[in-house]
Amino acid sequence: MDIFDEPDEKPFGRPSKFQDLDLDKVRALVTKGLTDRELAMIFNVAESTWYLWQHKHPKFSELLKGWKRYANERVERALYERACGYNHHDTKFFSHLGKVTSQTEIIKHIPPDPGAAKLFLINRDPTRWKDRREDVVEHTGGITLSWLEPSEPVQQPPEDWLD
Repeated sequence: MDIFDEPDEKPFGRPSKFQDLDLDKVRALVTKGLTDRELAMIFNVAESTWYLWQHKHPKFSELLKGWKRYANERVERALYERACGYNHHDTKFFSHLGKVTSQTEIIKHIPPDPGAAKLFLINRDPTRWKDRREDVVEHTGGITLSWLEPSEPVQQPPEDWLD
C-alpha cells in the first residue's frame, strides 16, 4: 500500500496537494537538512497543513523521521570529525604572473577544534560535561536566614564592630 493510497477523511472541498507530492524531492530536501517550515514553503502549503499531513498519513510521517534521522547523523559525524581533527585531500595551485604553472595533490590536516569537542561532549554526556555546575548545599544546623521587609528600618552595626 502506497502512502498516497491512504483514504482522505474529507471527501468535499478543494483536493489536497498531498497527492501531488514528489517524495523523491521531499527526501532530497529533508536529507539536506531543511526544516518542516522550509518544506511547507517550498511545497506552497501552510506549515499547519504540513503538520496535518504528517498526522493524517503515518507512513509519510515515518518516512520524514527516517530522512531527518539520516541528516542528523551526518551532522553528528561531521561535528565528531571536527572535534577530533581530520585529514582531507586537496589540490594546491602554483601561479606566476596570473597563470597557473603547476598543481600538486596534498593532504591537508584540520586540527581538532576544542569548541566542537565541548559541544559534542555536552550533548553526548550532559551529566559529565554540561556547561553549568549545580551545587546543592544541605544544612541541618540551627542557622536561620531571614529577609528584611522593606518597611523595617535597616539597623546600623555597633560603633566597635571592627575592634
